[in-house]
Amino acid sequence: MADARDPFYAHFENPAESATVSLWKHNAQNRPIRGALTNQFPPLSGSLETDVAIIGAGLTGLSTALLLHRAGYEVAVVDAHPVGYGVTGFNSGHLTSILLDTRFQELIPAFGEASLRSVVRGIEEAMLLIERQVTDYRIDCGFRWLPGYLFAETTEQQKALQQEVEAMAKAGLAANRTFNVPLPFAVEEGVQVSQQAAIDPLRYAQSLAAQLHQEGVPLFENARVTDIESHGREGGHLLKTEGGSIHAKNVVIATHTPIGFRPLSQTRLEPWRSYVIGVRTDSVIADALYWDMADPYHYLRLAEDEQGPLLIIGGADHRTGESRNAEQCFNQLEAFAAQRFNVNRVDYRWSAQFYEPADGLPYIGKSADVYIATGFSGEGLTYGTLAAQLISDLIQGIPNPCADILSPSRTKPIASAGGFLSENLSTVGHFVGDRLKKTAIETPTDVPPGEGAICLVDGDKVAVYHSPEGVFYGFSPVCTHARCLVDWNPTEKSWDCPCHGGRFNALGQVLNGPPVEGLKPVELSPDLDQSL
Repeated sequence: MADARDPFYAHFENPAESATVSLWKHNAQNRPIRGALTNQFPPLSGSLETDVAIIGAGLTGLSTALLLHRAGYEVAVVDAHPVGYGVTGFNSGHLTSILLDTRFQELIPAFGEASLRSVVRGIEEAMLLIERQVTDYRIDCGFRWLPGYLFAETTEQQKALQQEVEAMAKAGLAANRTFNVPLPFAVEEGVQVSQQAAIDPLRYAQSLAAQLHQEGVPLFENARVTDIESHGREGGHLLKTEGGSIHAKNVVIATHTPIGFRPLSQTRLEPWRSYVIGVRTDSVIADALYWDMADPYHYLRLAEDEQGPLLIIGGADHRTGESRNAEQCFNQLEAFAAQRFNVNRVDYRWSAQFYEPADGLPYIGKSADVYIATGFSGEGLTYGTLAAQLISDLIQGIPNPCADILSPSRTKPIASAGGFLSENLSTVGHFVGDRLKKTAIETPTDVPPGEGAICLVDGDKVAVYHSPEGVFYGFSPVCTHARCLVDWNPTEKSWDCPCHGGRFNALGQVLNGPPVEGLKPVELSPDLDQSL
């Protein structure tokens, strides 16, 4: 169980000490609400029976819980961490119906125009649900409707943009070409889409948690699920945590990627990281959402903290574990900003993990004996809310037009074969290649204080963390999920697995991804003054 000694938790208490605290977590510290980054909700103890157990207290899980509770179901929510600890508190707060990671022009040949129109309608309904909940529960989270602009800076990008706007129309998305994109630098052309929105995602999620608590729905923090036992069609499921258990008729795994090893879903997912900076600028920028046509693309929006307005810029995406220097990603974003805006200073830097599906659309629905919601690409806020609506409908037996399209068991060989093959070849490459790769640091004593590295200890590879206090900690570098080797992330002080996106903090405890167990401790030489 996480405790105050966990260096990641120290970031919540002292945001200035972390180079990767998001704007939303900073704002939560300065203007907290009920449930804001404190252990308000207890860990699970004893046993509990309920209709639906939801694993994950992010936006997807909390939204699902509210919908099912309002429909008359008994619901319980459990999370290994505090509310909003994961991706919900680290994204950019865009709400969009523009599918960006896989373009409409790629999706339509694979899924068909009618299917894409259903998905677009589902996303639009999800954004309307967010607006209703903001209004109904009087949530102060900066929600506002905005126009969105997809823009091209080069002639080549302009041609691709023109093809995309034609595909948008076929998918039922109203988009208007424009040469007047309200940015302080020249662009070739843009596409404007109305009824997009911005939000403080963490404050919204924390408010949903507070509403659930007010309505008597049990919510448990610091309650990591260690096992899910299925007792057959009539017997339901038994969720086991470190302190208790829940017997539920239905289980929803809303943990961004399904925990444990569920081959069907995880072999169709590719873990990626995206980076975000918060910039002080006196350049004039209209309040809107913006995306360029680069690959990977950049995304921009306005926000604010107690010191005033900020320009949020994101991008520099890469596959988890494959970029050895996250600092370069932040530097790339800062260079992008300096070329286009009058930058006074950069006050925030953070990153988030997302999962790309093999065929471009998320997997939402029943997988084997549980409900899952994953593969949201870079649109987790809208897809997460759509997932809540879809799973709620499925549990209630209500028809939903997106059910078959987004089903985890869908078979779309034309759409998914390439992504499925690419992901699994990459995983195999890491499983074999990382074991053969020579370590950059030979011995633990060469690891600087506050850093980690894969070292050779008695001929074996060991993940070594050297704390700022001078204590050495050793762990097996083998990810406890699928046995690929982790690597050290120096910017975020974490051990990252490139195969399925498992991430562990400096002391080997699970941060996010599919693992349910931390890295195994390894005994180091007493000469290193190790203290485990």
